[in-house]
Amino acid sequence: MITSLLGLVAVLAPLAAALPAVSPLPTPAPTPVSKRQLLGALTSELGVIATLESGIITDISQKVAATALLSELQAIVPTATPTNAEQALSSLSAAFATQSPTGFIDGAAIVLENSLSPTNAAGLLEALEVFDGINSDDNPNNPTPSTSVYPKKLPCDAPYSVSEAELRRQIYIPSTFTYGQKPPVILMPGTGGRGGQNFLGNFEVLLADVDYADLVWVNPTGFMLADAQYNAELAAYAANYISAISGNVNVSMIAWSQGNLAIQWANKYCK
Repeated sequence: MITSLLGLVAVLAPLAAALPAVSPLPTPAPTPVSKRQLLGALTSELGVIATLESGIITDISQKVAATALLSELQAIVPTATPTNAEQALSSLSAAFATQSPTGFIDGAAIVLENSLSPTNAAGLLEALEVFDGINSDDNPNNPTPSTSVYPKKLPCDAPYSVSEAELRRQIYIPSTFTYGQKPPVILMPGTGGRGGQNFLGNFEVLLADVDYADLVWVNPTGFMLADAQYNAELAAYAANYISAISGNVNVSMIAWSQGNLAIQWANKYCK
């Protein structure tokens, strides 16, 4: 962790050096090449910071870097405005035929430049905002269940190794959640992700307006990079907790990648 102002400056200096002076975008918009070069420089600085921190990026540096990246993505003005799927596919095919993205952020820039209007880009930018909103791992206002599920719901349950507050705050409950009026469905992310990131645009869209699924999801603080048992505890607690605040109804769980391992552990040791 950074414990002094000097340490903070040392970590953020490389990132600051890579950022351009703030100025209004010229007209016409910058070419895809110039924008992509800038994004590449920013993502490279993330690697520098990670190295400085021995492979662990601190919260402050993560947030500064993410803010810079999002600011650049939001500033992109699309050079194409397709009105149907065929035009969008044609535009993207031409773009990726001449440009080779170096990573996800770079690819996102190409998509924004060639296909998406600023309005449609909102969902993509929301998924990239890994610390707040639908990806928040700090949700202290989640309600207290009427029946206790911690430290155990049943005597046969495996014990938890962390506090209930820590487990509960990593569960994201959308404002549309009905607390049992519809069957709850918990989404569990995979390695390197949070629920909002993994499921925005797929299950979040497919199950948004159905009467047989009411979505919530888990946003692990450690992006599912913690010990697998810890991640399984998140799944186990989420299952019991969401059931408890929904009138003790049965819940379903959908997962991606390592999230399936966490759910299997929970199903075995959590009754």
